[in-house]
Amino acid sequence: MPYLRTRKLFYLEAVLDEIDNDDIDVNNVVIVPPNNLGNLSDEDEDENADVMPADVPGELEVEYDSASESSSGSNNSDDETEVTPPVTKRAKKSKSAPVTWNNSEDILADTRDTIDPLEEKHAELFDKTPYELFLLFLNDGVVNLIVDETNRFAKQKNNHLFELKSVEFLRFIGILLLSGYHSFPQ
Repeated sequence: MPYLRTRKLFYLEAVLDEIDNDDIDVNNVVIVPPNNLGNLSDEDEDENADVMPADVPGELEVEYDSASESSSGSNNSDDETEVTPPVTKRAKKSKSAPVTWNNSEDILADTRDTIDPLEEKHAELFDKTPYELFLLFLNDGVVNLIVDETNRFAKQKNNHLFELKSVEFLRFIGILLLSGYHSFPQ
């Protein structure tokens, strides 16, 4: 049964060479943080440099099967540090079947003739002003809920003197609507 071997590398180029090697089946690449995390660098970073970094802070560990390593013939015992038990690979997600689209007739063609005008369906709404229609949505229950939750939020944020009343909230909404803070399409 093949075990996973770990090889520590210090340069990104060496890791890319390991991955490109067809003889070795690389299972995982791990970036290990450096031992001296507190050390700061005084080198300036070049913002215009668009090159791949030659090294990474810390070490890179490449995990591969011991069976693939022995078949390739490369056995660098000075790089290898530990042997770990094998890890089961996850099954790859199978691709779903391609979607096939079918042309169908317009489903709205039949319903356009059967839609009743608003005057016939809701005659009680036809005579109301826009303000009265607005109050159907922003009724006393909704206003009281918003006021109660606003007061609760103020107390949770340690503002115990704040007290919002329903009348103040409705005035605030009126000012927002009249000032054009939120404009509606004409």
